[in-house]
Amino acid sequence: MADRHTDILIVGGGVVGWNAAYQLRARGRSVTIVDASSFGSSCSFDNAGQLVPSHMEPLCAPGVTWQALRWMLSATSPFKLHLRADLDLLRWLWTFWRHCTRKHVDACIPLLARLQLENKHLLVERVEREKLDCGLEQRGLLLLSREPD
Repeated sequence: MADRHTDILIVGGGVVGWNAAYQLRARGRSVTIVDASSFGSSCSFDNAGQLVPSHMEPLCAPGVTWQALRWMLSATSPFKLHLRADLDLLRWLWTFWRHCTRKHVDACIPLLARLQLENKHLLVERVEREKLDCGLEQRGLLLLSREPD
């Protein structure tokens, strides 16, 4: 719970919440973050608090829907979805499916690439400015594709 000295309360302690808190604190604001889980137990921790620059293709790519349906039949799948009678979930699934097109992917990649590479730049800048000993290594990025473009 936020104390009486907290200027801003951020709900959600993932990559967005922590980065927002960092920027607000740098501007002199008092910030408290609340999250349902403990620090270091979410995917934001596994991604080292960054939007990973190697994931430039959006999740809603051609073929993903059928792969997800196959995964739902496997007990060892990395994907789980508990289907239920929920209009919001059905609307989201329908919208996701409609965006699983090459045209949508091609439109998103340049935007996601810029966002993720700028995020990487800011992360490196922060590590240097704060003199963080966090094991950050810059080895480059190699992306391979079966497609000629």
